[in-house]
Amino acid sequence: MINCAGCKTYDCYSGQKCAKGQDFEKYASPTLTAYEEAEIKKIFEASAKIEGEHYMQWTRLEETMGFALEMGYKRIGIAHCVGLIEEAQLMKEVLVQKFKVEAVCCK
Repeated sequence: MINCAGCKTYDCYSGQKCAKGQDFEKYASPTLTAYEEAEIKKIFEASAKIEGEHYMQWTRLEETMGFALEMGYKRIGIAHCVGLIEEAQLMKEVLVQKFKVEAVCCK
């Protein structure tokens, strides 16, 4: 039985393969096997690295930027509602330091 809530190793927080002693094979599904696909595995590993190295140290914006840089992204998008236009402008000011930024507002 899979029991991540009962795990005491916390290997996933240090970026190591987790689930020691867990029998994931008998629960194999497209969702679990999808992590072996190259692009999905790259996303999974980049996000685990950022969280493992910077958890509770970086803001969500810094985490997002770190993830995008780790993935090699050059462009990033912001989708926001009209009520958050000022916040989106501030966010764009930060993001343009490293990325080409596209922003779209819905109403």
